[in-house]
Amino acid sequence: MNKSPRLDQIDKRSHFPVVEQDFYTDVVIVWWWIAGISTLYYILKNTDRKVTLLESYKIAHGATGHNAWQIVPYFEKPFVEIVEEYGISLANQWQAAMLDARNHLQELISVVDMDNVFEKFIGYAWCSTIEQLLENIQRNHIQEIQHVQYESILVSEDCPDLDKIPSIYEDIINIVSQRKINQLLETKEDKYIAVLARHAGTVNSALFCEKAIAHMVKHYHDRIQVYEFSPVEIIDLYPEKVKITTNTSKINHLKDAPTQAHSGTIHAKKIILCTNGFANFTINNHSGEDINTVFHQDVSSIVWYMSWYLDTPWQKSAAISYYLRPGELETANDVENYFYFTRRQFNKSGQIHSLICIGWPETAIHEKDKYIRHEAQPDRAHQQMDIFLKNTLKNYPPHPVPYHYRRHGLMWLTKTGLRTIGPENKNPNLLYNIGCNGVGILSSIHGWRKISQFLLGNVSNPSIFDPQ
Repeated sequence: MNKSPRLDQIDKRSHFPVVEQDFYTDVVIVWWWIAGISTLYYILKNTDRKVTLLESYKIAHGATGHNAWQIVPYFEKPFVEIVEEYGISLANQWQAAMLDARNHLQELISVVDMDNVFEKFIGYAWCSTIEQLLENIQRNHIQEIQHVQYESILVSEDCPDLDKIPSIYEDIINIVSQRKINQLLETKEDKYIAVLARHAGTVNSALFCEKAIAHMVKHYHDRIQVYEFSPVEIIDLYPEKVKITTNTSKINHLKDAPTQAHSGTIHAKKIILCTNGFANFTINNHSGEDINTVFHQDVSSIVWYMSWYLDTPWQKSAAISYYLRPGELETANDVENYFYFTRRQFNKSGQIHSLICIGWPETAIHEKDKYIRHEAQPDRAHQQMDIFLKNTLKNYPPHPVPYHYRRHGLMWLTKTGLRTIGPENKNPNLLYNIGCNGVGILSSIHGWRKISQFLLGNVSNPSIFDPQ
């Protein structure tokens, strides 16, 4: 059952050719999904470049087709750590960048006439310890001083550690009843001491990608080429150009992949990596220091798990995150203890349902390990999460839940804990818009315009997203 409801709403057939011959273009975007699609849009809109998209599998069948739909303006890297590493001014850029990204997502959705796929509302996250609460209060305090929009913090009047909150922060928090906390978090337990309220939303990013690429192929047909089942094997970087070699033998074990081997060489001026998975290719820099070793050491991957079930229709949309206490959930997890809950209307075979997505703690792996895309989820981890949710969520169905979809996949982490956007310092012909780091849609969308501005030579100010 390793599948996603996102892909039920798109045309899963392959509509684009495989690279079988050599050719020239201006810009190549590799592994395009939502980061690549959005990057493509702004390159086509803001420049006169010819662009080629290379997908190793099928359109939107990676993280874009298997995410939780959530559009949330935050990073998993703590804000206080970002301030310590980059300073307050650069750290506060992330808030402005995420709000800006929401606007540009709305712009592109309107352009391709898909206003019904993007829904906005208020999302929630909870704090279960005073340490978590104080960290978020401190962040809001810093952002308030810098006149940056921040989230609301609601604290339970029953919180046993209210006296530990410094008086200088009393204007940042709102004291509410425990009943209100439980209501917002849709929980039946009284253990959560605070709620963080922030702008959120949902979008079927796979459907968005499918419609967006169709729109751009129609309106920019003289400047766009699209290829599926064309994994990159070698990237050769030169002072004035890039050479990309593809080889389908790298994916002939995947479902629907061509059984006959195909390869080709593409010559371009720039290459943009938008991948969110294992970097199974080699980068040869012929005009400077080695990039390949550093690049592969800078990224690691985790396996994430999700399950979906269908519930009573017309429930309000929701995006809620629940952070766990250490040891609260016994699971093979060495990344971070939290789970998230998303709810949105879903049309399945002509019937309207409320589709509930549950995502839970990930497991770190290394590039040398073999990840199997179509392997089933581990039953033990799924059973543990099911029991926890039954004890936590107010409206969780009776056990066992009839899950209609179950899925795992890869998520790319960078050493900085932030997305990497911009040109490689050792060779600017290679650019990045990479690194999901757990919350990837808005940060990848922020890379849209920035990459196109880099191509035009209009970016000079430093950013927390700059390649290290």
